[in-house]
Amino acid sequence: MKVLITGSKGYIGTNLKYFLKDRDIQFVECDLPSCDIRRFEKYRFENIDAIVHLAAISGLKNCIMDVLGAYEINVLASYKLINYCLERNIPFIFTSSQAAKGTSYYGYTKACVEDYAIDRCKSGLKSYILRLSNVYGGIDFLKKKSTVISRFLKQYRNNEKLTVYGNGNQKRNFIHVLDVCEIIYLALFSKIPCCTKIDVGSEDTISINDLAKLFNTDIIYTNGLVGDKNVSLNLKEINKLYKCKYKLRNWLKNEIDNQFNIR
Repeated sequence: MKVLITGSKGYIGTNLKYFLKDRDIQFVECDLPSCDIRRFEKYRFENIDAIVHLAAISGLKNCIMDVLGAYEINVLASYKLINYCLERNIPFIFTSSQAAKGTSYYGYTKACVEDYAIDRCKSGLKSYILRLSNVYGGIDFLKKKSTVISRFLKQYRNNEKLTVYGNGNQKRNFIHVLDVCEIIYLALFSKIPCCTKIDVGSEDTISINDLAKLFNTDIIYTNGLVGDKNVSLNLKEINKLYKCKYKLRNWLKNEIDNQFNIR
């Protein structure tokens, strides 16, 4: 099998490449600057058996700062990839987001791709839509991922107070990046339901306040982008197929005790 990975230099892409390499799965990379998915049609990829679509302008702030770019990359370029897969009868594996259930612009771009992929299923597309919760851990987590956990870790390491946006009561679900890689691997071999939106998360749902308290340090509250309200995950489907191996509290304690042994 040969897999085309968009966003291959990003956080999940970096971890997925190591994961697939360990399992002798060939992959082809598509990421800036050498490969721009907005101009995907100009590239020639030979003998591709599946596309794992990770590339996106991610997060609320980044999408708001570049509204047009977010639409071109997150939506229009994704449509091209979907049609490419349909024409060649190969699977389209899309890492969507729980934000697709909300009202943010970032969530809207993800929802557009979900709906288009499901619509193209009527014409024979094999699409796997993975609505990821908040991903943590693995290679380049602090370097490439901007999330509440990475922010807290950096602040803690620098002996700063942890910054909580809003009142901190909002709850988030977290899943380790290697568990995400395992689920993508299942999709590559059609081990999960096709042409449906699947919530991908773990049993680790926690409020931002409780997450901050795990660091046992000072906390300050401020205004800022708190994201959508609490999002409810339906993990019934994914739990039938895969049991997450990583626990957030155990992982976090280990990283703090070992002075952030994160690449």
